[in-house]
Amino acid sequence: AFLESVLDEHYMHALRIWFLALDKVSHLEDAVLEHRAILEALLHRDPEGARRAVEAHVFRFRDLVVGRLRKEGG
Repeated sequence: AFLESVLDEHYMHALRIWFLALDKVSHLEDAVLEHRAILEALLHRDPEGARRAVEAHVFRFRDLVVGRLRKEGG
């Protein structure tokens, strides 16, 4: 129960950040291509390729969001 509540709380914080930053992040077309790469790796049963594609997508989006929030924060 404790772990579930902690995960729920982290998820809600992540979701809030995502919605706050989403309209300020450009290059969403790149995200579509990244999702396609993830799906292609999954369809080809390539777990290492899928892992790399997911990591690249998550880290790129994180960097975009953090950069945009820092720019706004001064």
